[in-house]
Amino acid sequence: RGEERVPSPTSTIGAPVEQLDLATVVKISQAVSGEIVLQKLIDTVLRTAVEQAGAERGLLILPRGGESRVTAEATTCGETVVVQMCDEIATGTALP
Repeated sequence: RGEERVPSPTSTIGAPVEQLDLATVVKISQAVSGEIVLQKLIDTVLRTAVEQAGAERGLLILPRGGESRVTAEATTCGETVVVQMCDEIATGTALP
């Protein structure tokens, strides 16, 4: 193994095309193209990501002022996904 790279805030996850979930990609693409209210777009994207991943919790983390900040949090509550907007520093204990 060579040197391991530390991911930067703007890095992307490299995955083969065969591993992409086409239904999720289409849903997210439709949400991005059809929504102009930022808060509703964040809600739709996080809700879709958590549902498609089968996750219990998901965070939207954005770089701001040289640090990573949690902008929104999605959690499952029974059969529904609840998305809450927030603004806090992304610490190791706050991450899923």
